[in-house]
Amino acid sequence: MAITHAVVLAGARIAVVLPSYNEARWIGENVSTVPAFVDEIVVVDDASRDDTAERAAQAGGARVTIV
Repeated sequence: MAITHAVVLAGARIAVVLPSYNEARWIGENVSTVPAFVDEIVVVDDASRDDTAERAAQAGGARVTIV
């Protein structure tokens, strides 16, 4: 009997952590390409001097948490 992904992941939550520093130019693309099955995207903004956090939040909506 083969185990399917649905059985293995039943009830599981999946999060992606994106460390970032001055990544405003790319963070939107990175966040927006995270697959829909990912429940939460945590962007760790390491005191960026640009608008990395704002662009990440715009690109990912409710799934994004900025730390």
